[in-house]
Amino acid sequence: MSYPMVHLSVAWLLLEADPSIPSPADFLLGAAAPDAIHYRPGDYTCDWKLYSHFGCEDLAHIDEKWGYVTKMEPWITRVRAQIRGLDLTAPDAGFRLGYYAHILTDGWNNMKVWTPFRMLLGGTFDRETYKLYGDECRNVDYVLYVRHPHAAEILRMLGEARAFGIGDHIRAEEVEALRASLLHERFEPQPVPDVSGNRYFRLEDAQRFIEDAAAYCRENGIEGS
Repeated sequence: MSYPMVHLSVAWLLLEADPSIPSPADFLLGAAAPDAIHYRPGDYTCDWKLYSHFGCEDLAHIDEKWGYVTKMEPWITRVRAQIRGLDLTAPDAGFRLGYYAHILTDGWNNMKVWTPFRMLLGGTFDRETYKLYGDECRNVDYVLYVRHPHAAEILRMLGEARAFGIGDHIRAEEVEALRASLLHERFEPQPVPDVSGNRYFRLEDAQRFIEDAAAYCRENGIEGS
């Protein structure tokens, strides 16, 4: 699904559009947080990712795999219910809103980017194609970071944000580990990749996706009032 700077860019657009979103720094960290499941100790499985993204009710009732989700309505309905039930005065309200924005963004990606890409290749693809697609997405993500006019402020806010857990979906210490990676690894200075020849995921695709995903989040209740 989407890479970190895509999620942070969507979150930034949402904050710009709605200054009433509580705890903006927490909101930004929440917008990255569902992927903190990769920092859970133990042997990672895609079922963990599905659950951290509210793609199933619980780990005992899983009928689809992360990356191959076709039943979008129950997934998005589950997230909408979380948003509707959110107390915007709670200490973790901003974090949770960002968390749900991340999930909605991944849902939009699944519908508009990832599944069409899979179908274009017959529903599956070889490791070489998968690696190329991932490399292109990762490189575009870094270019988005380099070009974002508020990148330094985003990192500053991530550093100031409060990390929360959400039930057994994600733990605060996992979010802290993700934050450390974002601040000290993911966006460390490196040669800016040339993405002009990308075959599967272009910079202009990402820029258009960010705008559309932010609109989708707003349509589904990501707001501060």
